[in-house]
Amino acid sequence: MARTKKVVKAKEPVKLWLKALRNGNKAIYLRSYVPNSDSKGYMYESLGMYLVPEVDAATKNQNKNTLLAAEAIKAQRIIDAANGKASIKKTDRGKQTLLVDWMQYYAEKKEKLGQSKSNAVTIKNVLLHLIKYKGDKITMAQVDKAYCEGFVMYLANGKTIGTSKPERSGEHKEKPIANSTARLYFNTFVTALN
Repeated sequence: MARTKKVVKAKEPVKLWLKALRNGNKAIYLRSYVPNSDSKGYMYESLGMYLVPEVDAATKNQNKNTLLAAEAIKAQRIIDAANGKASIKKTDRGKQTLLVDWMQYYAEKKEKLGQSKSNAVTIKNVLLHLIKYKGDKITMAQVDKAYCEGFVMYLANGKTIGTSKPERSGEHKEKPIANSTARLYFNTFVTALN
């Protein structure tokens, strides 16, 4: 006698639930289990989608498309539930971080990893140019395509950070930023953002 294999059905936190209506249509709901709630732990969400009686090929196709859309919504809800259970909450904290703070953190991180001193100096120079470009109150949320394009233009037309009267060794007068230096600064900036 052969054994029959048991079909293992995956348990999903969100399921499609159909409710028969008087007019013959079926309303589509999402049914999810919510512990410690009323209604025996289940919560129903109407999708505002309906299956119609299948009388011809057009209605079969319509129902098929409706079920595909409902399955897509269900899949998204399952992902949302999984993210919530795993405590993967998306926060805007990163967007509130100041760009200056991020660049300083990036410089310290690279220094701890044993990067060369010249790399740390380059990152700090980029930081000084970012402050000179738009100030030190720019948040990460404000860094967008327009900001980056403006920074490229600033580097292309900007001057090095120097003094009008160099007095100590290592000081120099302001002079136009060389193309290779501008490229290095922008690449460092982009790398820090990634």
